[in-house]
Amino acid sequence: MKKAMRIVLVLLAVIAAPVSAQVGIGLTAGYPVGYAVFYQENYGMLPDPAPLFWGATVKWKPSGVLLESGLGFWTAGSATLTYGYIDLGAALDLWILRLGIAGGIDVVNASAPGYPSESAIGLSAKPSLDLKLGPVTVGVSMAFPIDIIVSILRQEEGGVYAGDNFLRIFAGHASLNVVYWFGSEKKAG
Repeated sequence: MKKAMRIVLVLLAVIAAPVSAQVGIGLTAGYPVGYAVFYQENYGMLPDPAPLFWGATVKWKPSGVLLESGLGFWTAGSATLTYGYIDLGAALDLWILRLGIAGGIDVVNASAPGYPSESAIGLSAKPSLDLKLGPVTVGVSMAFPIDIIVSILRQEEGGVYAGDNFLRIFAGHASLNVVYWFGSEKKAG
């Protein structure tokens, strides 16, 4: 799983390089808001230590289109959770701001020594706001897992956290991203 996501990140960078577009490579720190809500509801407090996912992101922006992929990791004791995504959307540059909306596929994987690895895959929608500081953007984004939103709206029996949905609560992911962009903004729009 980790190897597949790394391959996707490298392929995006290689494919995007010769095309007239901006390519961004950066670092990301994510917080699973869905898990924090679950923890607060069940234990009356936020998780301690905070579940922070650290990772990398690759973005490709030809004109107003934005293709991005990322991978983050959080280790809790001997368990490791991995959050990865591939999104396609649109980005609009307004002066020093870049507004984005995207949707795509994300996956959460949990693994621990001596136990089988478990994964949950689903669709998500993601708005983002970046501050453009020369060739660097600093921004925030929030992934909304569609299956969890539908479950909440339907008020399904067993709740949002029943069955396969439990790992999906980690996909409700707020991220801080710092990205360095290669390529001319004038060519890319």
